[in-house]
Amino acid sequence: MGRRSANQKRILIIEDDADVRDLVARFCTKLGYMPAIMAESRFFDAGLDIGPVEEIAAVVTDIFMPGKSGIQIIKEIRGLSESVKIIAISGGWSTQGSREDALMAAGLLGVDAALAKPFTLEDFKSCLKEAGLPVS
Repeated sequence: MGRRSANQKRILIIEDDADVRDLVARFCTKLGYMPAIMAESRFFDAGLDIGPVEEIAAVVTDIFMPGKSGIQIIKEIRGLSESVKIIAISGGWSTQGSREDALMAAGLLGVDAALAKPFTLEDFKSCLKEAGLPVS
């Protein structure tokens, strides 16, 4: 990744599927954000990985992942900061419920926007706007 400008904010992407991770990273770059990627949710620590709140625009997290679930990650982030924007994404089904159930649960935990997979650049852009983030 290249150097980011002083006013370019990061979007932390927590996603176990490499194709989706890469897609979200490309979308972030196209929309003027610096993607920061985390493939292993089990290593996520909100206090360490979020960094200074003023340097992060948002966290995009999958819901169903091995290790820590997106729901656990959302709870950790909200325990640290109410101001960090969180976008939940889900495309799978698990024994815990459907993607719609997962996105609804994420909404109850205070995510700023939710998006069902698969999605397009325009869908992602609309989701960032819904979360209150500027897009270029």
